[in-house]
Amino acid sequence: DVDEQGRSNLRGLHQAPPQAPSRLGFDFSSLIVALKGGEAHINDQSRKIEGKLGNLEINAHPLPEGETVSGRLTTRGGRLSYEGREFSLEGLDLLVTGGQAGAQIDQFTLRSPVMQASASGHIDDWKALRYNFDLHSQVSLEEIERILEPQAGLRGKATVDAKIEGKEKAYKINVKLNSDDLTASGARIKGVSGAGQVEGEGSRYKVAADLSSNEIATPGAQIGGVKVEGIKAEGDGARIGFETRRAYARTAIAQGARLINLSAAAISGESTRGRIRASATQATVDKIELAQGRISGISLTTIDAELERGRYRATGRLAVKDGVVSGAPVGPLDGDLVADNQSVSLNKFKASLFGGNASGDVAVNLERGGDSRLKATFDNLNTVGVLAVASTDRAPLAGSLDGAAELS
Repeated sequence: DVDEQGRSNLRGLHQAPPQAPSRLGFDFSSLIVALKGGEAHINDQSRKIEGKLGNLEINAHPLPEGETVSGRLTTRGGRLSYEGREFSLEGLDLLVTGGQAGAQIDQFTLRSPVMQASASGHIDDWKALRYNFDLHSQVSLEEIERILEPQAGLRGKATVDAKIEGKEKAYKINVKLNSDDLTASGARIKGVSGAGQVEGEGSRYKVAADLSSNEIATPGAQIGGVKVEGIKAEGDGARIGFETRRAYARTAIAQGARLINLSAAAISGESTRGRIRASATQATVDKIELAQGRISGISLTTIDAELERGRYRATGRLAVKDGVVSGAPVGPLDGDLVADNQSVSLNKFKASLFGGNASGDVAVNLERGGDSRLKATFDNLNTVGVLAVASTDRAPLAGSLDGAAELS
């Protein structure tokens, strides 16, 4: 038992001091201890951990120097819970050498639905607990989510190698992660790898990391060659705040368009109960390839975005250098962009088009059967270019157009 202040019910255990009066002396130098069919009950209120280990077997004997004991512990079956969320233990094996000053963990193996793990390390001080371990594990993200971060939408398996250091409630973890295929917040991520550091105390933690992935697929998009650099995150069990120095993707395919060399800088936001809000100072795309042509030199500034259960909405100030759509030159262009799962809108746009100028509002519906609309004024548009977009026949008129249009 450990109370809310971290005080153990075993804290009074100690060897008798040398000056203690005695009438009998005992020699434990050859004592062998064996326990079979035991149980251990754990109740740590300070860390919100509770559980029971069953079918315990313990074998221990003192080493020749007399100050330390070598022991092996195994258990087959049991359960643990963290903050009331329970998981089962299939087996645990521990080989340890220890004494009053601490312990050396020569072998630690854990098997559970949450993870298959092996570790080694040492504990330096029982009274002011300090520890240092090297860990290798195969992790089930569904179980990690259920226990540590409910509603994060995690699925799949990952390999984690970590160096874990701690002092009492505080801990620091240097970690490397690899996964062939996992899911997070509705996105499927293939070939993911990352490295970083986690520091925390209790339910609060901080993360600093870099991540990369071969491919990220969402219900409406596919992104390849992803790198996210300078990730920082803080969480308290209910909310995660995050920021990123730079995010890059080699390609992205969405709604029939192929985007090449995407980059975003100074991303920040928060995640609460599966809802993600984010903002960024700037995002750029070198080129967008469409069925009707191509657009180059795209930049988006003052970006705000929101994602929840596969639905998204993003806004920002859009600028385009140039392009060709249906054979007609476009650009430069700028306007206020609004995009979601249903439509893409460009409001208050100004554009060089067909050799002239146009301004207004346009909305393109992305769903089958939905309405799109355009309301604009224009001047000095090249007649030949306008009619070439509308028809494959040679234009019967030459000149320029001024006026207004409202289409749906």
